Amino acid sequence: MVPEKAAYRPLVLLLRAAIAKGEKEVPSAEEIESLLKGRTPGQQSEIRYFLGRFLQQRGKSEAANELLRKCVEPTSPFFLTPVLAGLALREMEKK
Repeated sequence: MVPEKAAYRPLVLLLRAAIAKGEKEVPSAEEIESLLKGRTPGQQSEIRYFLGRFLQQRGKSEAANELLRKCVEPTSPFFLTPVLAGLALREMEKK
């Protein structure tokens, strides 16, 4: 269960819906943009990271790469998410 007022509830619900539809299903670009709208820069960075990793696991490397690259842009004021995204991108390049 995800609490009703949890900040990341929409993300969890979006991922659960994709999982329920099958192992190849992923959120659409429109759903992702809608989820990011109105979020703080930190929340956007974290959401992009989690979605990027989800897309990567589902075989959508190009879309995952785009989301993860946005996490490591120098404008991001958050330290952990850019580091994690950078590691994920390196991992993807090795495959």
